[in-house]
Amino acid sequence: MFESLRKEFPDDDIRRIPKGTPGADILHVVMLSGKKCGTIIYDSKNHNQFRHEHVSKLRADQLAAQAEHAILSTRKFPQGTRQLYLQDGVLLANPARVVLIATLIRQHLLQLHAQRVSDIERDSKTAALYEFIISSVAPPCCQGSTNVLRTFSNSKRKKLDGMKIIGRSRERLSAGFKRPKRTLRISSA
Repeated sequence: MFESLRKEFPDDDIRRIPKGTPGADILHVVMLSGKKCGTIIYDSKNHNQFRHEHVSKLRADQLAAQAEHAILSTRKFPQGTRQLYLQDGVLLANPARVVLIATLIRQHLLQLHAQRVSDIERDSKTAALYEFIISSVAPPCCQGSTNVLRTFSNSKRKKLDGMKIIGRSRERLSAGFKRPKRTLRISSA
């Protein structure tokens, strides 16, 4: 998740929180022209069953870090929910959805920063964003975006693979030109 976030948002300050240090796994400071626009924290859990204490801990970490948003990446959800869920101010998301959700939240933070909205307006706009993310409208949008991103990544990978093959062929050709020429000795008998 860390590498995916850094790749997707190269201008932001994204750091891993060292093991043993209190807090979430990842701290993501959204930046615009060198200015901080907001903070997202991420925690990743890979357990066989959902645990409410993971949400409580991440919420406490969010408050301690003064982060506007918290995302728990998990494959296990509370009974009756899946893929995306909001609990106690923490977004629970399937790992395949985290970067897409982060993109939506990041855009939201940039817009709020540009508008210089008050805290009350910020809270109501965040609530509206979360309602959209967990609504029945968002999953099809996310699935469509996920498919588009997957197709784009696959085509990009194929293009890079093709470029690597061409590069290796060029190296072999140029290596052939650099070999010293053998001289042939013809003996006359």
